[in-house]
Amino acid sequence: MLSSTGQPSTSLDDAKKLLKTTLEESKTGLNEIVTYETLKEELKDSSRKRYINDLDSVLAMTPGNIDLHVQKIKHLISRKRWFEVANHCEQMAAKASRYCGVGIFKGDLQDAAPFPDMKIEELDPDYFTRRDIVVPQHLRVLPAAATREAVSLLPKEIMSYYVTSLRLEDRCDAALLVGRFLRKTGESFDNIEQEWQKLNETIKLREEGNVFFRNGKFDRAASQYKLCLEVCSETNTGGQINAALHYNRGKCFNAMSQYQDASTEFTQAISIHSMYSDAILQRARCHLQMKDRKKASANFNRYLTLVEGTREHPYPPPYKGSNCFFDMPSDVTYRQVESVKAEMEKHRIADISSNQRHSNTQSGMSSFIEKSKAKFSGLCNKKGVTNQVIVNKRPRQNGAELRITDGSNLRSSINSRTSGTKFVRFLGDPPSHAPSMRSSSDPLQSEFDINEREP
Repeated sequence: MLSSTGQPSTSLDDAKKLLKTTLEESKTGLNEIVTYETLKEELKDSSRKRYINDLDSVLAMTPGNIDLHVQKIKHLISRKRWFEVANHCEQMAAKASRYCGVGIFKGDLQDAAPFPDMKIEELDPDYFTRRDIVVPQHLRVLPAAATREAVSLLPKEIMSYYVTSLRLEDRCDAALLVGRFLRKTGESFDNIEQEWQKLNETIKLREEGNVFFRNGKFDRAASQYKLCLEVCSETNTGGQINAALHYNRGKCFNAMSQYQDASTEFTQAISIHSMYSDAILQRARCHLQMKDRKKASANFNRYLTLVEGTREHPYPPPYKGSNCFFDMPSDVTYRQVESVKAEMEKHRIADISSNQRHSNTQSGMSSFIEKSKAKFSGLCNKKGVTNQVIVNKRPRQNGAELRITDGSNLRSSINSRTSGTKFVRFLGDPPSHAPSMRSSSDPLQSEFDINEREP
């Protein structure tokens, strides 16, 4: 069949390509449906280790499913991860802000615009996807001015969780802006007045405690902080403000030389925020005052281990590590570390953190050397063959280099590549079979690590 120009028609070829593309997309769609149904079934068990990751996968397929968003938020709340509750809400709002105004909804689609009259001024739709921001998106926080627009873009089923998360994460300026905006515009949820009252009481009581503390009235400051904790004591509460209030009470008791009570309060703060570097350090000093050198040493070295561990990995992965993200070990300066080490040396407390890591590294290398010997022994263990494997370790700046020299009389028929000299270089992390350089209690290695134990 010829076209009007006399050239062979390609309509049949185009139809075949279109049909092929349609079939491929149909298969992909069917596979996604199967995956979706499988994950939905697995989400019935919220105790599964990968529950939150599977929930994210399902939400990626059905981002408009409000029930699933609520399900995820409730799961995070049950783990006291209020920072991530706020982050999830703000990421939802940022995505929704792309549809504000008429925008892409033109012509006969104009009536379908979800927010036709809304103009966004403070909220950046690309804030959580921008690559020029060093902090990963799961740890980003919207500016206070943008939270008013963010809450207006959230479904009503989620508004209350967002406002509560702002208060418990000690973002009171943002919470005040959001509360005033909701009351002014008439946008509300069932417990907005109760939440508004709690917010104002929290700000008032904590500020009174701060004034008493600055004036040296530590007993009255501790009482005000306790009242503030009672206001913030929702079921299964966590959040930055509760960790900070326990820390403040610990400072009050410490100033009054009540070191046991101070240690208890610091422990409460650490149970909420397991990487609360200053609380760990203050608890170590309390144990020194109580002449408990064993616990003091454990806390000092925990502090150093966390700080040195975050030099390489300052940001924990999503849903792992501490429940809060303030006063982190990665915020500690080198000068502060040297000051703590000098304090430990003054009290004759050994810095075992670096020694332990060196021991773990040596153990891993020794394990590799023994396995290398066994491997070559197996190759050489034949009649008439004398095997000899010499392994020398040479330190290098970026890792360790192992030099394996085969015996001079090793049969070339076994493996022609075994003669001569081989180099096996380790750059960065040790091999998979070597013991981890982090302790098993490292919060970066466990999901939702919220149970802190006194060393």
